Amino acid sequence: MKSPGVKWIAFCGLMLVMLLLGSILVDVIRVRNRHHHRFEASYGGPTGVFTIQNPDQIEVYRLAPREGDSQAHWQELESYRVQSGPITLSDSEKQQVSLVFGTEANLLYDMLPGCRPSYEIRFHFVKDNQNLNLLVCLQCNMVLFFQDDRYLDTASLLTNSAKLLEICFNLWPDDPAIQDMKKHKNSH
Repeated sequence: MKSPGVKWIAFCGLMLVMLLLGSILVDVIRVRNRHHHRFEASYGGPTGVFTIQNPDQIEVYRLAPREGDSQAHWQELESYRVQSGPITLSDSEKQQVSLVFGTEANLLYDMLPGCRPSYEIRFHFVKDNQNLNLLVCLQCNMVLFFQDDRYLDTASLLTNSAKLLEICFNLWPDDPAIQDMKKHKNSH
């Protein structure tokens, strides 16, 4: 019986590698599509994503610390009291904030918060008749998504949070809690 030639073994090995790479590529595409659908759903669909990426206006609010059990009613926008604001962002700030939240790769879903989120800041995005509110914990970068008053999702902000922090530090230079976070972030 004749043994398989070197060319035949190399061909079979190459085919196996191609099958494995194809399988990995299919999995990567599947995960990317799932993430994309979740990204869109976080904003209430494609119109919401467009609102985040091309807002007419962004207003920012400083939220008051929540009293009692801060975890109770956390999915209800009205349970977050406004301490100060609104402050309308400049065009430059608006562009930076839109880029942070409107970039799919900046958000990671199904993460546990790194702290007990306090959600100090509310970003209110307006485009025509669309209203989206994003509540951000500056300590652990968790984000709550609301369309009008309806809770949509929660995610963790992965990158570019330094831009958001800098904007918040500049908007509230006399707020001791915000400025303490600046000191804490700079020490790490």
